[in-house]
Order: sequence, then C-alpha cells, then structure tokens
Amino acid sequence: MTARAADVFRWLREGVLKTAIGGCYGFDRAGEAHADLQSGTTTGKLLLQPGH
Repeated sequence: MTARAADVFRWLREGVLKTAIGGCYGFDRAGEAHADLQSGTTTGKLLLQPGH
C-alpha cells in the first residue's frame, strides 16, 4: 500500500493525475457541503477545512 501511495503522489507531482477542487467549507458548514454533494450539482472534490 505504501508503494501505491507513493505512485499516486508522484503522478500528482508529474501532472499525470489532476484534481479539481469544487468547494471549500468550514466544519460549521459540513451539512451544507453534504447537501451540495448529494444534489449532484457539484464538480470536483469538496473540502472541509477548519477555520474556513
């Protein structure tokens, strides 16, 4: 598993894998993030961040 994780991080650095951030939510807005995710209207990953 460690070797596979190293591959994934290498691919991210090399640009082989690309990630899209669809939104950032504070922990106090986790319910909103969940609703947005369930609605199917979001694209990319949704991040929960403390103090955001």
